[in-house]
Amino acid sequence: MKNVKIKKILSLLIVAVMLITSSAYVVVSASDAPPPGAATTDIYSSWAYWDVSMAQDVYGLGNEGTYSNFRGVLSEPKFQAVIDSLNSKFGTDEKTEYKDPDAVTRGEVIDELYKIIGAALKLDNMDTVSACDYFVQNGLINGRADGDYQLDQTCTVQEMIVFAKRVYENLSYALGLDSKGFCWKVTGTGDNDVNTVYLFGTIHFGDSSLYPLSKAIEDAFASSKNLGVEADISAVSQEDQQYMMDKGFIKDGTTIEDLISADTYKLYADACQKLGLPETTYDYLQPWMAYLLLSDMMTASGSSSDTGSDAMAAAQKDALLGIDMHFLNEAAADGNKNIISLESLKFQVDLLDSFSPELQEYLLNSLVSPQTNSTDADAAANSSDSSSAAVSAEDQASIVHQQFLQMLDMIKKGDDTTLVDYLGLNSLESDNPIITEYNNKFIIDRNKAMAEKIESFLSDADSGGDYFIAVGAAHIIGDYGVVKILIDEGYTVERVG
Repeated sequence: MKNVKIKKILSLLIVAVMLITSSAYVVVSASDAPPPGAATTDIYSSWAYWDVSMAQDVYGLGNEGTYSNFRGVLSEPKFQAVIDSLNSKFGTDEKTEYKDPDAVTRGEVIDELYKIIGAALKLDNMDTVSACDYFVQNGLINGRADGDYQLDQTCTVQEMIVFAKRVYENLSYALGLDSKGFCWKVTGTGDNDVNTVYLFGTIHFGDSSLYPLSKAIEDAFASSKNLGVEADISAVSQEDQQYMMDKGFIKDGTTIEDLISADTYKLYADACQKLGLPETTYDYLQPWMAYLLLSDMMTASGSSSDTGSDAMAAAQKDALLGIDMHFLNEAAADGNKNIISLESLKFQVDLLDSFSPELQEYLLNSLVSPQTNSTDADAAANSSDSSSAAVSAEDQASIVHQQFLQMLDMIKKGDDTTLVDYLGLNSLESDNPIITEYNNKFIIDRNKAMAEKIESFLSDADSGGDYFIAVGAAHIIGDYGVVKILIDEGYTVERVG
């Protein structure tokens, strides 16, 4: 395996662990609720929570003024801001028109949204298929059993947002703008196998272009009673965070400079300074923790323009848009799913802390060394003289960020073949003992353990239903991945979507 590929794999698999320490800032929780005394109309209804969250935080529909007075009467300015967003996204140019701009009706909302649908999809039957019929046929509107959709009644702000979010996704699916992802359906052949397990390969960082995920994937999630993730970062306790701090920080009077070579430390300190990290922080990180912190900040910021708290804020934002958080938040909105951790925070921290000093420095060096793009792993590991640096710390952040974007693109396209090759997941053998340690501990052994748990899920009669397992894509794909392990064990594994 090449030096650069270790960095790519860790960026894909474990990047969210560092952000566990800041989980209160990235997890949608009660802290997001309106402050005491806020007007009732400023609190959206529970049934609208997921749609409002996706519309605002992911799809960016409307503007800041859109997301207030949720239960109040919809006015033209609020709706126009959303129309403008949809026009921009789908290349349309629709203008709104109402009988009363201060009290827009439900019928007017779906009529205007239907115009955008018609323009974006170039529909030629809009004269014969009404807006209401189209919305009903495509599941964009819910009504009473007698077909009364109350189109003449004024629309609330939250109803408009729900309609707009559904239209956004409807158009994304129709135009092929959804993310295909890597998802497999696993079933057994024996009488003891009572459940279906869906395996979905995630990336822990993301951006808004990653959504919506394909309808087939969202349907598989919706049909499952249980959500499995590597570690539930939406339920991190203070004890968990303290454990990570105790393991990740040096407290015996020494510093990281005592644990790594002088050349690596020089490169590391320069990268930290460029990212705005104080010496009082970066000098007391264990090498594995230092790697995670820098990797997170470089992956998110991509340049020296984001430093210090801004770079960490960017990392937190990208973690919130990661697929793990997407499904954890969607499960919270559903309220009826069991969340299962295949591993735990403690397990992941102990795993990283168990890496040999040589491997920890190797990983850190792979991130900060100007030789990062070398195709020769040993040359990259052994040639870290900063005086020969051809790549600046700013460029290093850009390189890491571009690697993240490349992997993101492969996931959006559902191109697991290219990702396997990009990460070198079919060739995990190495004569280098450092690489062998990494491959065995971080990939191969964990994949086997995950596969064993998934086998137990298939036969768990007390589970209440099927499982949707969302773990790092590099655990799922390739010759050593969970899919291959389960196929070799005789399970039926079919691609979804």
